Amino acid sequence: SFDPSLIRKHCLVEFSSSEGEGEMPGKSGDRSIAIERPQPDNRHNAIFVCPPNDLLSALLFVMSVESDAGIMLQTSEVMRLILDTEMLSEASQISGVTVINNEDEFPMGGRGYGCINFGANIAHGHENGSELNSFLQMFYDHYVPWLVAPIQYSMVVCRTAVPFSMCTSRSEKGQSHLREYLQNESKSKDVFITVEPSTLRLSFSIELLGFCVRAHCVRMKRYLLNSRVLLNVMKVLSPKSSGHIANGDRCLKLAVLRCLRSILSLKDEFYNRHIVQQNLFTPVFETFRANPVGDNLVSSAIIEMCDFIRLENIKSVIEHVVTKYLCQKPSNAVNYTNMKLPPSLEDVATPYVDTLTHLRHKYEENIIAGA
Repeated sequence: SFDPSLIRKHCLVEFSSSEGEGEMPGKSGDRSIAIERPQPDNRHNAIFVCPPNDLLSALLFVMSVESDAGIMLQTSEVMRLILDTEMLSEASQISGVTVINNEDEFPMGGRGYGCINFGANIAHGHENGSELNSFLQMFYDHYVPWLVAPIQYSMVVCRTAVPFSMCTSRSEKGQSHLREYLQNESKSKDVFITVEPSTLRLSFSIELLGFCVRAHCVRMKRYLLNSRVLLNVMKVLSPKSSGHIANGDRCLKLAVLRCLRSILSLKDEFYNRHIVQQNLFTPVFETFRANPVGDNLVSSAIIEMCDFIRLENIKSVIEHVVTKYLCQKPSNAVNYTNMKLPPSLEDVATPYVDTLTHLRHKYEENIIAGA
């Protein structure tokens, strides 16, 4: 049967042996790194050069440039299997072996890679908590930025092959040589191809991001709260969005809403504060106005999300949504006498559902209860 732990061990072995002929990362002065983080230019173009013998890079490369829906589906499913740490816990319970899935803890020693013999027991398929933590830290330190890169930048790939000697070197010096090579080549001939935007491709990336939110709560929270990724994800919804992301695809909008719903389902106050501070519901309700309420999956997903917030009584989010979006009043500085004001969100929803009205009532109940 398929054992994802074998693939995770293989990725760790390749990572640890990528520099210095098998020297463990963290034990040398020139620390090994995986593929370099995206470095976009002033036009938000990011070059993705996939090193050989790097499975995770290859999978993420396919998700960044592929246009065939079947290939993207299969690639995202492989990524899910590799990243699904719950399969480890279930297999351990069946075999009677107790494994603590402490993905929020970090192994001792450097950045967490140098304290484990990654090659040990690789043929047996056994994976302990420390090895799993090392894999997750490797993934979040070096590979997650490329998972979200298509959401933030226009992806650029090389038209010609890059010498393997430059791709395989993962030291900072080696990566510097690779950048110099690409810059010199670009001056002499057109070696780059800009990947055409694809809403379907972005949908798969955002779906996988939502999966990581649920599967690796602590690590993904640390990553998202210290970046602008969520803001860029939510911008995909906005009808006003422009640039390399083509909005308007229903599957893409549903993927974004499911990602936000996954975050809300954690009921984590750090996430909630981030949502409020970044006004992440603004594109949500812009989309709600732009999509007819009724027999519509996008509007239904938004209504279900608001109903979840009310039923779970997530007070900070309820207060934010009601005060900022449901109770908006026109400014006194503007004369609206001869102007027709747009209907409120409650008016838009009420002919079909009264969820937003109930949400406002819940807010009023919370105010009375706290008085």
